[in-house]
Amino acid sequence: MDLLLVRDCLLPRFSRVLENERPGAVSDQSVYAVFKESVDTGIFCGLATAHDVIQHPNWIFADLAEHRECHSVPPDMPVGRALRIMDRYGLDALPVLERRQLIGVVTPYSILKMLLQRERALRKKARKLNSLLAEEHAQVVSWSAKLAQLHQASRSLLTVLAHTSIQNDLLQMGIESLSALLEAKYGAIGILDASGGLQHFVFTGIDAEQADTIGQFPQGKGLLGLVIQDNVSLRLDDMSTHPQSAGFPPHHPPMKTLLAVPISHRGRVYGRIYLSDKANGEPFSRQDQDLALSFAHSLSLVLDNAREIEEVKQARQSLDYMAHFDHLTGLPNRTLLKDRMDQAIYHAHRNRRMIGVLFLDLDNFKVVNDTIGHTCGDELLKCVAQRISA
Repeated sequence: MDLLLVRDCLLPRFSRVLENERPGAVSDQSVYAVFKESVDTGIFCGLATAHDVIQHPNWIFADLAEHRECHSVPPDMPVGRALRIMDRYGLDALPVLERRQLIGVVTPYSILKMLLQRERALRKKARKLNSLLAEEHAQVVSWSAKLAQLHQASRSLLTVLAHTSIQNDLLQMGIESLSALLEAKYGAIGILDASGGLQHFVFTGIDAEQADTIGQFPQGKGLLGLVIQDNVSLRLDDMSTHPQSAGFPPHHPPMKTLLAVPISHRGRVYGRIYLSDKANGEPFSRQDQDLALSFAHSLSLVLDNAREIEEVKQARQSLDYMAHFDHLTGLPNRTLLKDRMDQAIYHAHRNRRMIGVLFLDLDNFKVVNDTIGHTCGDELLKCVAQRISA
């Protein structure tokens, strides 16, 4: 708070009198400013106080003002200096002059009154600041707890994204963490298979009993289908007002706000994430949408990576099969036979045992090919292979 100055402590009322007048009835706080000729434009002579009048009741104001040396102070003087002047010279009041003109009077009483007012203001401000500090402390504690939750949610999301394949338990961890991060009451992730059907579906905010009562999972109609079909995000303050809203099935809890984002990469849609109803009742923000999109994009990279890994795995299996099995009969070819024979001979030598090898041949197989064709011959080989493998 600023330094208290004389101008802040001026006496609210004092009397302007002429020097040849005599005092009448006085009170303990009476102060008189004495002027020559005119109280408005006349020359200021000095001050007279109730104490002066009581000591010299028969004196005129000129005598009362002139019986002691007149000391004045400027309005910008600190009140501490003004009090020291009054104490040094035994004064009950000081005139406040600016450019030799009287602008007011200051007394110990007026200074004390202003000090008390300022003290009350400071106490009021201190109480307000203490209240604000208490609120801020409570808010900091709340934010600290929330940050700890957000940190844990972020770690859980990173755990999901660190995997190279997606399982239901990882998706469940992901939607629970994302819902906690965005403070959403409800959340779900739906992953599609190659044909567009629902392969994985996990949710949070609805218990198992409620889910059983609701029955079927979302079919991708209405708003949810729009997210996949158009590969766009939706952020609605009231989903019931959207023209493509299809409503909810029986026993489904009411939901108002919606944040739905596609899980897509390079134009391919793998599924969708949708969240509903923030805990504080506010609609989802642009920042919420950006965070959900970021998670969806990272999840799409995991899914795309998993798809590529699966394709590579299948290609390797196909190449391995082609290298070791006959494409017509599905039986091991010569390469695989030699490998198995080498292994069998090695183990037989090592364990000092004997092995036997059985050779099968089809009598008159050439006649079949020559008379009824190679297509029928191939079918015959397949039948024989199935019987041998049975």
